Amino acid sequence: MVIRMKVNEAIARIDALRPNTVDEKTKRGWLTRVDQYVFSEIVSRREGAEGKTFTAYGDGEGERETLVPPPYDELYIFYLEGMIYYTTRELDKMSGSMVLYNQTMRDYKNRYFSRHGQLPLPPTKYR
Repeated sequence: MVIRMKVNEAIARIDALRPNTVDEKTKRGWLTRVDQYVFSEIVSRREGAEGKTFTAYGDGEGERETLVPPPYDELYIFYLEGMIYYTTRELDKMSGSMVLYNQTMRDYKNRYFSRHGQLPLPPTKYR
């Protein structure tokens, strides 16, 4: 069984790594943005997605697990770090964090696609 990072864990890790003044609600929103992308662009297009949905991380959902498993779950930390740097206008540091985020996301996507077949395209009236 894969133990996934929880929303509160991601927030606690970034707060310890990069002390900041960004509120928890904003960080949950950033995590939601990442997992909305993961779900819509990766998971929902592959086998095993049937009947699955994703909803935003709300108040009181800190124990909810994020979508990306280890070792790729570090992408959450890279993304939060980049966004914190963005808010403080440290764009050089942000760029480095986002490069790591993008590389890790690409690696996860490649791994996921290699293990989950593509769902058939829905029929269209033009076929």
